[in-house]
Amino acid sequence: MRQLQALLILNADKRLTLSDLCEKLRLAPSTGTELANRLIDKGFVEKADESADRRKHILTLTSKGAGLLRKRQEALAERFTGLLEGFESEDREAFVKSFDTIWRILSKYHRKRESTRD
Repeated sequence: MRQLQALLILNADKRLTLSDLCEKLRLAPSTGTELANRLIDKGFVEKADESADRRKHILTLTSKGAGLLRKRQEALAERFTGLLEGFESEDREAFVKSFDTIWRILSKYHRKRESTRD
């Protein structure tokens, strides 16, 4: 699950230092390093030294990692489509609206948290 979370974060942010990824996942640096190394070994993430500080690595998602995320999103969409097919029209609409509400609330608090970091 952590690997998928890391891929989703890298997909959204495009480029992150290892310490930034650890912070977003709330991981200790040693745990984050192990996670990043596993993703690199699987070919889902690339690591580059792009600063004067050789200890600071930039992580990016590879095309293989992006492809895995696409496949996961497609599988999830298929599951939801199958689930919703059995719903009556009114219930389907209520179900989708509830996710919109959840997303709006989560976004509101995510923005608040991000603004307090700066």
